Amino acid sequence: MSRVTIIDIARHANTSFKTVSRVINGSTEVTPETRERVEKSMRELNYRPSRAAQSLRGKRAYNLCFAFSMPPGPEAGDPFLRDMPPFLTEVIAGMLRACSKAQFQLTIEGLDTESPDARTGAALLLDNLEIDGMVLCPPVCDVPWLLELLRERRIAFARIAAGTEFPHATSLWIDDFAAAEQIGRVLVGLGHTRIGHISGPAHHLRAQDRTAGLKAALEEAGAAAPRVREGDFSFDGGMREGCAMLDTKDRPTAIFAANDRMAAGVIAAAAALDIKVPEQLSVVGFDDSPIARFTRPAITTINQNVWEMGYRAASHLIQHAGTDVPAPAQSWVLPYEYVERESVAPAP
Repeated sequence: MSRVTIIDIARHANTSFKTVSRVINGSTEVTPETRERVEKSMRELNYRPSRAAQSLRGKRAYNLCFAFSMPPGPEAGDPFLRDMPPFLTEVIAGMLRACSKAQFQLTIEGLDTESPDARTGAALLLDNLEIDGMVLCPPVCDVPWLLELLRERRIAFARIAAGTEFPHATSLWIDDFAAAEQIGRVLVGLGHTRIGHISGPAHHLRAQDRTAGLKAALEEAGAAAPRVREGDFSFDGGMREGCAMLDTKDRPTAIFAANDRMAAGVIAAAAALDIKVPEQLSVVGFDDSPIARFTRPAITTINQNVWEMGYRAASHLIQHAGTDVPAPAQSWVLPYEYVERESVAPAP
């Protein structure tokens, strides 16, 4: 059976082959009705465009890259990849859906930005990547020299949950400060006066916004400042810091952890110390990752639309890929949701 061509699609959809080409290449110069008719014909005729031919004809590589921070060396990197943070997997899932719809590929790269030759290595990587754009997550999205390197290479990129300003790139985030402030107000409203907080790493700027938001809520209510210990976003880190907070005479009656994995670690620490959650200790997380639903008790948390961030970032880059006009820098502040589950109760 001969290969279906865009001429066949044009005849089937009763339109021109130029219109079919515009639909395939993601042009905005096609009406929604015509696009739907052409896409229906493509499905019915089982059309599969040749990516190699399209890349030669146009300027697109039909490939996006997702970049995240990964510890250097196989011994440090392998455990990280086996237990990749849910935040990253949600971003990847959103990007994959956008790429699949547009028939793009997704390349995933772990970057070490702390080594002495990090900039040289990143430059070499970028020179060898054929991509239409890159999506960056914390903390690499806040590395100044990497952002400048991408701008110099004229590679369009989007930053997710960035903590610094960079006018040349699209950014997507939620108001972490306001979300943490809401958590603080809920805990104070339930009568908690001894509140602990396990923060994210100091280099994670959005996590530091969560610390600031909690402090602001407690200060506004005239409550004591939270007891803060720096965490590392891992379950073990949450358990370690949770034990340190709870193994004291005046232990907190509530702990807000900067992500769900650390919150689950706090619950495990409480169990080890025979402290009941939520009767004797309320626990709040952040992210609304699967562990928040599977832990017992299920964890009250903040859903920050991470999947949507990945989907929007990829869609934005795909829409402008291969055009003479670079993707315009946009800022999207997505809504968050306070998700109430069983790990929070009035102060004992």
